[in-house]
Amino acid sequence: MGGRAYSVNNMPVYTTIYSGIQVQTTSGALPIPIVYGRNMLTPNCVWYNNFQRHNAGGKGGKGGGSSQKSYTYSCSIVLALCEGPIAGLGMILDGAPPAIPFSWMGLALYDGTTPQAVNAWLATAYPTQALGV
Repeated sequence: MGGRAYSVNNMPVYTTIYSGIQVQTTSGALPIPIVYGRNMLTPNCVWYNNFQRHNAGGKGGKGGGSSQKSYTYSCSIVLALCEGPIAGLGMILDGAPPAIPFSWMGLALYDGTTPQAVNAWLATAYPTQALGV
């Protein structure tokens, strides 16, 4: 991760360059899809928190040389697919084929039934943000 500086109207602007990190976009203006049958959907991020940087090692230089560190990042995230209730999820396309079964992802699925239970971890870690829908 590095940065680049430039100026707009004589004011410095710094941009951060991320390398190897994919960020799910979020939009409050997207309609919630109503889905019938099998479809391919892209999730929308509706909540995130607990963003963390983890030291993934690195190497140090000798004799005044530079040292490089690498990091991995994690966060807690809630993604929404469509209006519920749904019967389930089949395969997940994680970037490029082949697709993998949803059960291999280690994620929780809330099918959209009303009322929907609040995630227990979220209710403990962020009780003011844990909303049942």
